[in-house]
Amino acid sequence: ALREAWLGDTVLVTNGTYSPASQVYVDKGVIIRGVNGAGATTVDGSLVHRCFDLAHSNATVSGFTMTRGMEARGGGLYIQANGTVSNCIIAGNIASDTAKARGGGVYLDGGGLLADSVVRSNSFRDSTYGEGAAAYLYQGGTISNCLIQYNWATNAGSAKAGGLYFRSGGQAQ
Repeated sequence: ALREAWLGDTVLVTNGTYSPASQVYVDKGVIIRGVNGAGATTVDGSLVHRCFDLAHSNATVSGFTMTRGMEARGGGLYIQANGTVSNCIIAGNIASDTAKARGGGVYLDGGGLLADSVVRSNSFRDSTYGEGAAAYLYQGGTISNCLIQYNWATNAGSAKAGGLYFRSGGQAQ
């Protein structure tokens, strides 16, 4: 459905757990919404890849649990180009890289908004340098009205911030 969507379309996803073969890459200005919210609709990265990558300024994702995602930057979610994610649960994701692991749960790159969501039990590992187990904000981005809990920095030679890490900007409200 996402491949066929046009700018401004809404893609509704029904209840269930989805384990896509690769990350859900959103490179157009569409809205992707779990019909009955994060408690009913899950994207599972199977500890192989991240769950979502938003690469369009008008991309919006709402109403999903994102779990078991793994990537060097943004284990569960990567937001670039000012995309928006709201009403989600981002839990049990890992940033893993032999050099630099950033944003176990979320990586906001140059902007973007994460709002009204829960970011819990995310981490980074297998890295000589790790930052922001819950979220890493690089050159901007906003985390608004989110619950950040039980994230941890582990298995890194230089671990910084089990919660949020801000580099060159960004804000939490």
